Amino acid sequence: MEEADAKKKALNMEMFKVRELQKRYEKLQKINEDFKKSILKKEQFIKIFVNEICKLKFMKKNIDSKLKNIQKFYNTIISERDILGAQLIEVAIH
Repeated sequence: MEEADAKKKALNMEMFKVRELQKRYEKLQKINEDFKKSILKKEQFIKIFVNEICKLKFMKKNIDSKLKNIQKFYNTIISERDILGAQLIEVAIH
């Protein structure tokens, strides 16, 4: 009888351990799912930021191109001013 009680007690202890491990496993599964959701959210944010960076790079390229054209136009105007200034001086001398 004592042996049967001891086996029953040991079985109950093992069942208790199994239930505790199952609870722990479920908690870890929940934590894992939360991490997965968090990672997905962060990946979406990263995609959005990368897209924004690409847009900004494109805008910068366009602005740089416009600036280059403005600088060329400015340089042309300065050259023409210098030529006209030189011609004016030449006319004034003669």
